[in-house]
Amino acid sequence: MWQEVLNTLSSHVAFRGGIQSNNAIELSYNHLPAHLRPCLLYFAAIPEDAAFVASKLINLWISEGFIDIIEKERVEDVARDCLNHLVGSNLVMVFRREYDGRILSCGVHDLVRDFCLTKVQDENFLHIIKMENMLDNPTLELTPHRISFHRYSAQHELLNELVPWNSSIHTLLGFRNIYTPVGQYIYNGSWLANKFEHLTILDLEFILVDKSIMFEVNSLIHLRYLALILCGSGSISPWLLENLECLITLRLASVEEVHLPKFFWNMRSLRHMVIGHSCLESCPMEGPSVMEPIPHGSEILQTLDLRTSLAITDTHLLRKLPGLKYLRCRVSKLYPFAEIEFLHHLESLTLITRDAGNSHLLNDLKLTKFPSNVKEIRFSGITLSSSAISIIAQLSKLEALTLSQCLFDEGLEWNVDEETQFCKLKYLKLFILNGTRFWIVSNAAESFPCLEQLILVGCDQLEGLSYSFADISTLKLISVVNCPGVHSSVKEIQEELQNMGSEQLTVHIN
Repeated sequence: MWQEVLNTLSSHVAFRGGIQSNNAIELSYNHLPAHLRPCLLYFAAIPEDAAFVASKLINLWISEGFIDIIEKERVEDVARDCLNHLVGSNLVMVFRREYDGRILSCGVHDLVRDFCLTKVQDENFLHIIKMENMLDNPTLELTPHRISFHRYSAQHELLNELVPWNSSIHTLLGFRNIYTPVGQYIYNGSWLANKFEHLTILDLEFILVDKSIMFEVNSLIHLRYLALILCGSGSISPWLLENLECLITLRLASVEEVHLPKFFWNMRSLRHMVIGHSCLESCPMEGPSVMEPIPHGSEILQTLDLRTSLAITDTHLLRKLPGLKYLRCRVSKLYPFAEIEFLHHLESLTLITRDAGNSHLLNDLKLTKFPSNVKEIRFSGITLSSSAISIIAQLSKLEALTLSQCLFDEGLEWNVDEETQFCKLKYLKLFILNGTRFWIVSNAAESFPCLEQLILVGCDQLEGLSYSFADISTLKLISVVNCPGVHSSVKEIQEELQNMGSEQLTVHIN
């Protein structure tokens, strides 16, 4: 009887005028433009109560061919418009947003997910395989276009008997419960290329696979999206995937002794490359030398996200990537950082050091010139001098600055003088500024005239916050987490603004 109640609640919940929820969702779905309907149905692929990282979802949509190519517009921007349309239709929920309103993660309500699950089954759009029930899953009679694996335990294996040989399946996805580790079982995926020769999307980041799979993958010439976590030993050649000329997104990570190159060459369509190295400094640069021509496709690369260091000797690599918009990599105080000022399309820069002791931006990394169009900068483990801060402040388009575990030349203090002006900065986050006790800002309205959000996290030694922040007319949010020394001054800033009749500022203190 309780099962009947559950079934009733799942499909016949009534609201407003007795219209059943499924009927309302069906109505909204039918009113969507045709190209947005498969975008919504894609949410059926993720487990219940899970979220899609927006950037991953967008790259999957693009690789599926859901997004129309519009002349003179980035396909990623068109895809974001599609996502915003679904949110505006109240079919997709936003879980997290970026400082400028961009969606970071999203999902759907359980009722919408139930609707999508029914729809994908009816249309043979997608088949869900729960790995804990895999032995109960017979060989599929009707071959779906896509399969999504849901993994809830580290023990479950990926059986190759689930689908017929020479399958027309073109998408393999996998998701694990957020509490489920990747596990220790290493899968041998050598059968994948023979069984799924028409694959366009292969996302196996929910399991560990033997590096031998790379040789098989190179024969999947239709691949547009590839995401793997590799195990084993030895090095991977930067030319190993040269047959994948249709590849748009490449995400590779390594564990144990698998050495990945810093770059994979000769993929004509590649737009996003994420390479996670297990052995950070054992991945020598391979590929075209300074004098060799640009390999096919490298000029359209948008994202380069590395877990290894780029040095001055890698500048020639970056010169072959003129369209780069997002760069994330490690740095080392042992050698200067690569030159980047010629990356005129770069909008986001993230530099991370894991040295025993911070890398000095000017003295160690010799980084004195930034791309003029950069909008976001994130530094982690970097030592900054007043000169370095002045150089950053002069970036006319900088909107967001995050300093994580950074140090300042002045020792216990960070002094922002009146001559240092971040003219367009909207978002400033200070995260675990070890040893910084005093943040001296003589005139916050002059130094941060456009600041909208100030985020302080884990700065437990910081003593007070300048009352001049109350003079910033654009300030909308001050969020403080584990910074007891600034609680009273933040509250006083809020009270001062309230006494002046301003209710614009929101304060969160944890």
